[in-house]
Amino acid sequence: MPASFIKSVLLSLIILISSTSSAVEPPQNPPDKKILCWPAVEPNPQLLLQNLPRVQELPFDGYVLSIVDNQGRQLMWEMWGDKTFQIKDFSLAQTQLKELHQKYPGEIFLRMNVTPGNIDWFDDIAWQKILDNTKVLAQLARAGSCSGFMFDTEQYVNQPFNYELQPQKQLYSKAQFSRLIEKRGASLMNIIQTEVQSPKIILTFGYYAAQSTTGDGRKGINYELLAPMLDGMLTKANPATQIIDGWEYSYDYKTEQQFIIAQEKLSSAFGKVSSMATREPKLPTNYTQSFGLWIDYQDKIPKWHPTDFSQNYFTPAEFKNSLKIAQKHASSYVWIYSQKPDWFTKQNLPEEYIQAITQSRE
Repeated sequence: MPASFIKSVLLSLIILISSTSSAVEPPQNPPDKKILCWPAVEPNPQLLLQNLPRVQELPFDGYVLSIVDNQGRQLMWEMWGDKTFQIKDFSLAQTQLKELHQKYPGEIFLRMNVTPGNIDWFDDIAWQKILDNTKVLAQLARAGSCSGFMFDTEQYVNQPFNYELQPQKQLYSKAQFSRLIEKRGASLMNIIQTEVQSPKIILTFGYYAAQSTTGDGRKGINYELLAPMLDGMLTKANPATQIIDGWEYSYDYKTEQQFIIAQEKLSSAFGKVSSMATREPKLPTNYTQSFGLWIDYQDKIPKWHPTDFSQNYFTPAEFKNSLKIAQKHASSYVWIYSQKPDWFTKQNLPEEYIQAITQSRE
């Protein structure tokens, strides 16, 4: 057989193999889980801009921010009340969010609360005020190209999700409340998505809290009416919109078993309290789970020792381990809550704990 013929066949085979290989997509590694910073006193956009070098060197993928109007009033604490805000009240915050987006590549979540929560669910005018305030926050999120919202559903002041405390309780049954609140939840999601098409909404408390015997797990407050609101939000959520159960119950988790049980609890709770579960018992694909860890965790008695780590609930090694496990089991985000440490001034913040966050990704 001529050598030229053999060379020709080999060359053809090489070309065929190369073209076939290039047509096959290599397997993609799943994206890394992201770690968010949420201090007890949230920074606003201006504070992040003023501390930008520090912000960029910290091992976080994003921050939870509070928004204040031009007069310094915090929107989140008055969103679910009698006051109505307008976007013109937030011209400074809007400018700062735009600048922050240009200078900081990480993710930004704007905090929204259910406070003061002194609402009558059957009052259409009162609910419209909440929608108007939510629209203002969503407009700010769009202006700053924010990822979404940290929706703190904790009932700090009044209790809009506690059926027993509703002003119209004598006139309407719990079932009637639930049907109306589901519609309210749908309208809330609609107003958000008019400004941010596919937001990520992280909840502090979700379906698990809505079980009558669960509540927030610390104060024993009832959250039963939270479930229909979440149902309404999910029914109107765009396919790419994500509602992420932030699972504040994990503040003090140290073992992997705790995180595994938490996933089972969430799935079980959805089946018990969601009206959607009658049609599909499994959690919707766009309702996922996150975890929050409290770096300077304290139960009743404040304790945070910047030098003697053995006195802290989490040593750096323990916090690194919990954070690593949380990233393993979370769908996309883990958030770190803090009270004493100041991430920007470094006050009460040992370097070993920053290293623990960095090393948790290894």
